[in-house]
Amino acid sequence: MPPVVGKRPNFFIVGAPKCGTTSLYEYLRQHPEVFMAHDGQHYWRSKEPYYFCEELIAREGMGVHTEEEYLKLFEGATGQPRIGESSALYLYSEQAPTRIKAFAPDARILIMLRHPVEMMMSWHRDCLRWGHEDIVDFREAIEVADQRRAGMRLPPASGYPGCLQYLEMATFSMQVERYVHVFGAEQVKVCLLDDFARDPAATFREVALFLGIDPSFTPSFDVHNEQVALTQAHYLRHRMMNWARAHARWARSIHRALPFRVDRWIEAALTPIARRTLKVSVESSYLALLQRQLTPEIERLGSVIGRDLGPWMSLF
Repeated sequence: MPPVVGKRPNFFIVGAPKCGTTSLYEYLRQHPEVFMAHDGQHYWRSKEPYYFCEELIAREGMGVHTEEEYLKLFEGATGQPRIGESSALYLYSEQAPTRIKAFAPDARILIMLRHPVEMMMSWHRDCLRWGHEDIVDFREAIEVADQRRAGMRLPPASGYPGCLQYLEMATFSMQVERYVHVFGAEQVKVCLLDDFARDPAATFREVALFLGIDPSFTPSFDVHNEQVALTQAHYLRHRMMNWARAHARWARSIHRALPFRVDRWIEAALTPIARRTLKVSVESSYLALLQRQLTPEIERLGSVIGRDLGPWMSLF
């Protein structure tokens, strides 16, 4: 049984994004020996506070920024031996491992992974949906990586422009090694989304044993934060909001000058296209090319986590 050390997190789901972290968070939240940071009114801000990876967050209002604000997320804990949070960008962050280690030296680290090309596609769509990305074509979004490193071709007011480096985001082996180096292999557990899909109960038992909590408890294995159809309304709404963020003075002037609520006008304007699907261009030949390009990385990751990832070599 892990020691109780006040109302401070002692385990972290650190990523990767779009690899099942939200589902794992919800499964663990059901366990009577676990408290997860959760606020129904501000779900994503409490579930993903991003406190230890501030270098990746560029938009005001995303995440929490002070230790006092961070610790308030865990005030509701009532003696559970495991207290945790889930910020899926921690895995990609170069700073997060050492910052978490300084905050909670004995913390347990949970990492969720999937096929890197699948992750890249899903992450691109998610960034489009929430207004962090404005290049609809998947291949183009990847191929402008160098320009974006130089500060060009970046969407206005993106919440995490540094996380639009899709190939780097999917280079999992180095990211896992960073955590193993900082925490030691015994404090880090890697789970594959494939395993949860194939046998969620057995995989959850492994997680419970790793955390030192009752492995006989079985949560409801609903899928959470599943990829939804991307619509024109999703894309345009957030582009408008981001324009307003990037041109705050103009946006406030327009808002004061107009005799009606701008948000209601935007809602009315978007209603006719609300259900129209946004077509994201993904060529199967390009996915196969990406898979070949990532073959050395997949092989290296398999070696790092001690898993045979052969099936990933022929997914596309």
